Amino acid sequence: MTSLLSTLTALLMIATPAQDAAAAQAGDATKETAEPKKITDRNHPDYVRCRREPVIGSRARFTKRCYTNREWEQIAQRGNEGTREIVESGQAGMVGN
Repeated sequence: MTSLLSTLTALLMIATPAQDAAAAQAGDATKETAEPKKITDRNHPDYVRCRREPVIGSRARFTKRCYTNREWEQIAQRGNEGTREIVESGQAGMVGN
């Protein structure tokens, strides 16, 4: 009986490190998937770009604005649309030659 018990104990001790290694690999896999990879391609739509913009009324102060490339493109489009509306509204009252 003691021989059987010692054999089972030895088998459990051998199996435990393998199970621990498998659990550690599973834990490493979840850590890798939980943390997204940092985007290094500057042309990628989700790459974050930061710009320093001067504060109006100050010569030395700047604000830092960080957005993704996609968001910067949307900001530029909104600015262009607003400018286009101003120019077109100014031309509406003009008489052609």
